[in-house]
Amino acid sequence: MIVCVVDSSVIVKWLSQQQEERLEQADELLRQAEIVGGQLYTSQLADYEIGNALLLKKKLTPAQANKAWQVYEGLPVERLAQTQDRAKLSYKLGHKYGLTFYDAVFAALAYEKACPLVSDNPKHQSRVKEVEVIALKGFSKNGSN
Repeated sequence: MIVCVVDSSVIVKWLSQQQEERLEQADELLRQAEIVGGQLYTSQLADYEIGNALLLKKKLTPAQANKAWQVYEGLPVERLAQTQDRAKLSYKLGHKYGLTFYDAVFAALAYEKACPLVSDNPKHQSRVKEVEVIALKGFSKNGSN
């Protein structure tokens, strides 16, 4: 069973596979969550980051983006709202480790849920000593790096 926080860099791979690397690892993570069981979490902040990636990086048409959003809605990922306590923790981690607030939000959520954070861009978040950060490139069938 897998329990983890996934950030936007992982979720985008499930929505549009063009110009993406490490699709096999992302698909394996999703497969484990769906078949083996578990819980995937993300922040509602991911909605905005994903929308930006689909619009500016992927350059999807409105029809393609609508299909991607439908896929997103069907994923077994629980999107959690930014509460005041989460915002405080995000700010504290961002300040302590020199992260953007955006990166700190996902690290704070992993800290709160006492589970790893899986990211395809762990460069900054891996500074957070209180959280296990798993690079997507190292994700394997046993759920670890």
